[in-house]
Amino acid sequence: MKILFVIPHFYKPCPTQNTLHASHDPAKANTRSITLKNCIYSLYRTFSLNQHMCSLIQRKIDTANISTSTHIDIILITHEKHNLIESSKIDTSLIHTNYASNIEPLFLGFKAYEIFAEHSDEYDWFCYIEDDIIINDPLFFTKISAFNSTANNDLYLIQPNRFEHFDNYFPSKLYIDGDLWQDFDKIIYKHHGSTYTNNFKVAIGDCTYHTELASNPHSGCFFITKSQLNLLKKQPWYGHITTGFMGPLESAATLPIMSTFYIHKPAVINANFLEVHHDDEKISIHAKEIFEEASRQKTGW
Repeated sequence: MKILFVIPHFYKPCPTQNTLHASHDPAKANTRSITLKNCIYSLYRTFSLNQHMCSLIQRKIDTANISTSTHIDIILITHEKHNLIESSKIDTSLIHTNYASNIEPLFLGFKAYEIFAEHSDEYDWFCYIEDDIIINDPLFFTKISAFNSTANNDLYLIQPNRFEHFDNYFPSKLYIDGDLWQDFDKIIYKHHGSTYTNNFKVAIGDCTYHTELASNPHSGCFFITKSQLNLLKKQPWYGHITTGFMGPLESAATLPIMSTFYIHKPAVINANFLEVHHDDEKISIHAKEIFEEASRQKTGW
C-alpha cells in the first residue's frame, strides 16, 4: 500500500494583521514550528516502515510492525520565503517541497488537487492534511477501509472527528466540529440525490461502531482511495478555486468532498472510532465559556 499526504503550509508574521489565522500570528512562531514537525513526524511514526523493537539485553534492534506499516510520501505545499521548515528543524529528506509562491497563502490548499491528479496512478490513498493535524492511530486506514467495506459505495466518505486538548478543569478531550446550523446536512446533501443512508454500523472484530451523516463535514483533512479520487476528478469544477464553504482554508479542505460524497463521521457515542488531533486551542478557548455557562445552569458537568 502506498499513501500520499499533501500538506499546505504557510507562515508569515503580520503584527498589524488580524491574527485569526495562526499562520500570521507573530506570537506563535515557535508553537507553529513544533506543530508542523509533529504533524509530519507523526505520519512517519504511525504509518511508515521506520518502526523498531529494541532488546537491551540482546543488544539488537528489529524492524517492527511490518504487517501494518506502508510506504508514505509527503508533499508540503508552501511559499519559498514564508514557511517554518528551517525553524522546525525537520529532516528535509522526509518531505517533497512544492513551492507555490504564485498562489495567495490562504488558497494554497487548492494546489493539492493538481498534485493528486498528477500522481493519481501512483498511490492507493490520497490524503489532504492541514499543517496542525496530528494522527497517532496505526489502525487509522484499517478503520476507514472497514467503513468503506460496510458502505460498499465510493460515494460514501468517512471523515475523522477533530479534537483539541481541553485542560481548563482537568485533562480532557474536546471534539470541535459539532453541528453547524439546523438541518445543514439536508441542505448540503440534497443535490446528491433523494435517497442516502444516514447511519452505518461498522464491525471490527466483536465491536460495532456507529457512523452518521455529518452535519459538519469539515475535519481539516480528508482521506480518499484511488477510485474515490477518480470520482472527484470527474467533477466539472475539479481543481477550481472556490470559497463557497466558510473561508478559503475550509473550502480547500472540504468543499470538493462535500460536493461529491455523502460524508459520515463517527457518532458521538463512539467519536474516537476515527479521530485526529487539532494541535491548537483556537476553538477550545471559546468552549470554556459554554462549559462555564452550563455549569452555572447545572446542566453541564
